[in-house]
Parts: sequence; C-alpha cells; structure tokens
Amino acid sequence: LVVADWQFVPGSTRLVAQSSEQTMLLVETSEVSAAGEGDADGAGATPGIPTPLGQFDSLEGFTKDGSTMVVRDAFGAISVSLVDGSETRFEPSLVEGGPPFIGDVQPLSNGWMIEKAALQTDSGAFIVLLAVDDGTTGRVLYVTPDAAGSIESFGVSPNDQLVVAEVVPDISATVSDGYPGHPRSTTVTTLLI
Repeated sequence: LVVADWQFVPGSTRLVAQSSEQTMLLVETSEVSAAGEGDADGAGATPGIPTPLGQFDSLEGFTKDGSTMVVRDAFGAISVSLVDGSETRFEPSLVEGGPPFIGDVQPLSNGWMIEKAALQTDSGAFIVLLAVDDGTTGRVLYVTPDAAGSIESFGVSPNDQLVVAEVVPDISATVSDGYPGHPRSTTVTTLLI
C-alpha cells in the first residue's frame, strides 16, 4: 500500500491512510480493538485489512472523540462518520449576513466546525477570519486588528474549548525571515482564542 497521507484516529488504535489513488482507508493497528475494545465509538475493524471510506482529495482532521473525520474534495469539506460511513457535505452558514469562502476547517465533537474563511465587506474588500459554524449561523471568533492581517494556520484544543491561531497582524508591513525552505513573516504571532 503506497500512502500519500495518514493520521491516527483520536482515542483509538486505528488510523486513516490515504492511498496514492486518493482512497481513504480505515486501518486497525491492534488485535484488541478488533473486538471493539479501546475505541472511542466501540466499532472495530479487522486488523491488517483496510476498510475503504471513499475517495477524497485530502484528510483535514477528526473530531476529538474520533467518531468523525473531515475530508475535502474539489467542492469543499465533507464529514465522514467512522461509525457507519455516512457522508455529510459541509455547507457553510452565512457569517455576518454574507457567504464565507471557506479555507481550512476543523470539526468539533458536537458537529460544529471552526473555519478559516474570507468574507467580502461592503466596500468589496475581503477580510480573513476565524468563525465557528453551528450549521445554521456562522459567528466570528477572530479577525486581525483593522482586518489588515492574515491567519496562517489554526488548531482546536483537545476539549474543543480553545482555538490557537498563527497570525500575521499586518500583511502590508510583513518582512520575510529569508528562510529558503519555508519562508515566514517575522511578525508571526500565536494567539489563544
């Protein structure tokens, strides 16, 4: 099996691997879990025999309880239940009355999503923000000061209560660190939200 990407499923001995053909496979790594013991949801898989979950472009992440993974295809994010294999396309809710253009997403255990999004303002300019989406409404969690910056990356705490974000506060004043492999702004700041 040639693997392009993989991640362990939180709270279990399983992992999801993406094959070179973009198929997501659920793989049990322990004999004990095959009987349904030790998994967050009690569902077991046969050790060593991958269970296909579908073809997707990328693996975005998991809920902290390991019951759901979020993947992406050409049309956006999809939640896939690791209990029954059902798929639900993520349709972002309006944020401040406007449609967000979604980037990275992280699922919460209650079914909500934290999303990095671009939102067009009344002036026609775009701002980048972090929002929490409960399926009906998107609520802004963070926008850089004066909406002049960029949100580079973010992550959700294990208890789903906090978000940590790497931001560049002001894109117009940014200076590269000059690192040849992966240049970054010298003004990158880490925030706890």
